[in-house]
Amino acid sequence: MTRFAKDDPIPGLMPTLQVETVLAGIPFVFDIRGKRVESVHNVAFCIADASGFIGAGTIDEPVFLRSAWKPFFAAAMLHANDRFEFSDAEVAVMCASHVAEPMQLAAVQSILKKIDVPASALRCGRPSDTDFWDDPRLLSDPCSGKHAAMLAFCRILEAPLDGYLELTHPVQQRIRIFCESLAGERFTEDRIAIDGCGAPVYAVTLRSAARLFCELACATGGESTKTAALRRVREAGVRYPDLIGGSATFDSTVMRSIGDGLYSKFGVGGVQCVGIPALRTGIALKVVDGADHAGPPSMLSLLEALQIYRAAEHIDLASFAEERVRNIANVVVGRVAAIRHPLTYSVCRASS
Repeated sequence: MTRFAKDDPIPGLMPTLQVETVLAGIPFVFDIRGKRVESVHNVAFCIADASGFIGAGTIDEPVFLRSAWKPFFAAAMLHANDRFEFSDAEVAVMCASHVAEPMQLAAVQSILKKIDVPASALRCGRPSDTDFWDDPRLLSDPCSGKHAAMLAFCRILEAPLDGYLELTHPVQQRIRIFCESLAGERFTEDRIAIDGCGAPVYAVTLRSAARLFCELACATGGESTKTAALRRVREAGVRYPDLIGGSATFDSTVMRSIGDGLYSKFGVGGVQCVGIPALRTGIALKVVDGADHAGPPSMLSLLEALQIYRAAEHIDLASFAEERVRNIANVVVGRVAAIRHPLTYSVCRASS
């Protein structure tokens, strides 16, 4: 454990800074250049189903799920009231980390038109100068769908649009309460921060995150409005996988390729989560050093161990399973690959 205490002599450090590095994982992904390993990425992961949990690394240390929260933020709004009768495409883009493909932008615009809110009301993590908010690039922000959903939530609650990102705003309070109830954890002050897009984001354990995606995968009946909201989110994404990320992204490709209702969601900082209805299972992983490129090969290795991913059948996932490293001249000079049989490295098992 590394500590930076308040009396640390290193110049430039904040005088009150104190950080403890407590995340740990197993060596999982290797950056290979030529014939040598250049970098090693440790990964913590947790797999949850009705019988319990299996995992490795610090699965009980809270981590920020970043954009992997989006399906549950959208479900919070649908759980409150879907009086706008949003289409599946609109619900899917509410959960997206999109790349501004035409279909994605059209879905965001459709939400805003339906709730009668201009695009200038979006506050997607950009400088708050007057000129910017009239800029059409607001719609192109990867989180514009999530922000459009929050504005819709404002309309549902008859709450002001201004300040919808503030922690004290009714929308954010309702989202937090909904997510706390699903996660079974209270978001204390140390677990609340601000995401890159300006919205609040919460830290939960990988054990809870895996359970969240297990619930997303298992939400098939109409037992409660909460279950119905989760089912709606999953089914919308499964119907429109290319809206979740983009036609060439890992999330969209793995959902499209494997099918069977699998739902995948990436989060910046090395977070990758999936819900697998066929196994009634959820998986959450965190690349300890935050390297986003290590997430897809890690997840595919776990899915292969669960016999969900088969390289010979899902050839469109080959570039994610083993990414080629190219230099500035576009010449292949290395590769990125994950370990095989990761479950043999699992070091923590528990019943639910």
